[in-house]
Amino acid sequence: MVQVNAGDIYYNGYNRFGDDAGSSVKISRERNWQAPILQFEYNNVFGDGSNHGSWWDLSDLDGMGPGRVGDPFFYENIKVIPTGNGAGDGKCTTIRCPAGQTCVDAYQNPDDLKTRWCPIDTGDMWLDLCTPNL
Repeated sequence: MVQVNAGDIYYNGYNRFGDDAGSSVKISRERNWQAPILQFEYNNVFGDGSNHGSWWDLSDLDGMGPGRVGDPFFYENIKVIPTGNGAGDGKCTTIRCPAGQTCVDAYQNPDDLKTRWCPIDTGDMWLDLCTPNL
């Protein structure tokens, strides 16, 4: 489920790359497919192997436009909150991005190691944009 309920925030695309291959939810302040975006990316890996689980991250890549690092929500508090089984354990923790600061928990470069992992049966992931409190 994707729900965006703010007057100046737009759901700017959703790419699904196939089973066990990942998805990207792209969110913008503009109604333009080439606008600066914030990306919530995830991949659910099923099976018994060591990769079994939900892999996810927040990305500022393309955040100031195609090929430009940044965040169109730089002056807003942002957080991603996993809920349910495993939430708060290991790498299944909340991402917090304070307003006016580079988000150290989000991808700024393609080779960053910012991906989080949660058990496959973890509940919903809440992406809060423009939240008053972190």
